Amino acid sequence: MSSTFLPSLPLTFSYPLLFAVLLVAGMLGGEMARSARLPRIVGYVIVGMVFAPLGDAMSFEPLIDAGRIFVDLALGLVLFDLGRRMDLQWMKREWTLAATGLAESLLAFGAVFATLLWFDVSAVKAGIAAAIAMATSPAVVLLVVQDTRAEGQVTERALNLVALNSLLASIVTTILLASAHLEAKMDVEVALLHPAYLFEVKKPEESKYKFDFYHIRATIPADQAFRPLKDGNCPLVKG
Repeated sequence: MSSTFLPSLPLTFSYPLLFAVLLVAGMLGGEMARSARLPRIVGYVIVGMVFAPLGDAMSFEPLIDAGRIFVDLALGLVLFDLGRRMDLQWMKREWTLAATGLAESLLAFGAVFATLLWFDVSAVKAGIAAAIAMATSPAVVLLVVQDTRAEGQVTERALNLVALNSLLASIVTTILLASAHLEAKMDVEVALLHPAYLFEVKKPEESKYKFDFYHIRATIPADQAFRPLKDGNCPLVKG
C-alpha cells in the first residue's frame, strides 16, 4: 500500500496547519467551558488569550486572509439567523419593543459620542465609534442562547433588540464612513469611490502562503483614478 498520501516528516509549518490547530483548540476550549457549566464563548475567549502571545510573535495577517472566507460564511450565517428571528409584525403590534430598541441605541450613541468629544476626538470619528457602540454582538447573544437553551418571550425580545441595534448601527456607520471620506477630501467622488491599485504578480519563489500572488506597487487616490463629475460634460451635473 502506498503511503504517499501521508505528510512527510518532519512536519513543515504552514498557515493552514496553524488555522487547523487554532480551530481545534477553540473547539476544545468551548467544550471544556461547557463541561464547567459555562457558555462556550468563555472557553473561546480563554483560548484566544492563551494564543495571543503567538500572534505577537508572528504575523497572523496571512492566516486571516486565508481564512477570510470562513469568517464571512460564519458572519453571514449568524446574521441570517438573527434576521430570521426578527419579528417585524410583533414590533408593529407592540410598538414599545421597537421604541425600546431605538431608545437604547440613541442613548448608547449619545453617551459614547459625548465622551469622545470631551476627549477632543473629531466629530466624525466620534460618531463612527458611537455608531459601532450601538450594536450588540449577535454572535455572542445567539451562542449564549443556544448554550443555555433559553426560550420564551424574554429571549425573543432580547434577540429582536439585538437585531434592531445591529441594523441601526450598520446604517449609521455606513453613512458616517462616507462623511469621513468627505471630511478627508472635500470631493463627493472621493466620498463615494475607492482608490485604485496597481498590482504586480509575484514570482513563484516570492509567494509565501496560499493566495499570496501580488505586490501592491501603487495606490491611486480616487480623485486621480476617476474623472471628476464636473469634467464629464453631463447636463444633469452642470444643471
